[in-house]
Order: sequence, then C-alpha cells, then structure tokens
Amino acid sequence: MFNSFLKMKWFLASVLLGYTGLLVYLSHIPGKKISYANLFPHSDKLWHLLFFGALALVAHHALKAWTAVRLTELWAWIYVAIFGIGDEWMQTFVPRRYADVMDWVADISGAALFLWIANRLEQRLQQDNPAPPDPNDP
Repeated sequence: MFNSFLKMKWFLASVLLGYTGLLVYLSHIPGKKISYANLFPHSDKLWHLLFFGALALVAHHALKAWTAVRLTELWAWIYVAIFGIGDEWMQTFVPRRYADVMDWVADISGAALFLWIANRLEQRLQQDNPAPPDPNDP
C-alpha cells in the first residue's frame, strides 16, 4: 500500500511539472501562430481561465499528496498566481506576444473558480459518504 501511495505522489508531481511545462511551451508560441484560438473577442481570457484553473487543480492534488499542510487550495492558488505573473513576463520576450494584466486576472480567477468548485464537490461527497465510525473510539 505504501508503495502505491508513493507512486501516486510521484505521478501527481510529474503531472504538475508536465502541465506547467506545457503551459510554458504554449506561452512561447509567437502570437501570429495562435490566432486560431481567438473564437470571439477576448476569448483568450476564457482560455486563460480554463488552462490555469486546471493548473490549480493539479497543483492542489499534488500538494495534498506531498504535504501535510492545511489549506492546499490556498497554496495551489498562490502557485498559479506566481506562475501566471512569470508567464506574462516571459511572453514579453516572444514575438507578437505581450504581458497583459487582464490575462493574469483571468489566470487567478480561473484558479479560484476551479478550486472553489472542487472544494464544494469534495464537501458534497463527504456528506453523501460519511466516514464509518472508528471501532477504537469509546
């Protein structure tokens, strides 16, 4: 059992690292080559919300597996906020890309939204499936 738990920890860490790397890769695509993502005006904000919301969920689950720290949602949100700032800064070095504060706002909003939804779902699952009583508890 411990071995499978250890494998899960490394798997989640690898997913977090891989997904973060994917976002860095996508951020380094020159602006002209990503025009297909503009479905409607400001649709890039929707992409930021979705991609960085997913990053927050991955970070949250990786943190839960690796640490005994409470408030993993907060630390996952902080991870996304810091990464989002760095991501916007890195885009200033990519042709036809630029840093946009509103992209960062979409990043942290997506992280907060996804983490809130995940927290609500987790609470509902715990209500629907309460833990069995501990037989050692008097």
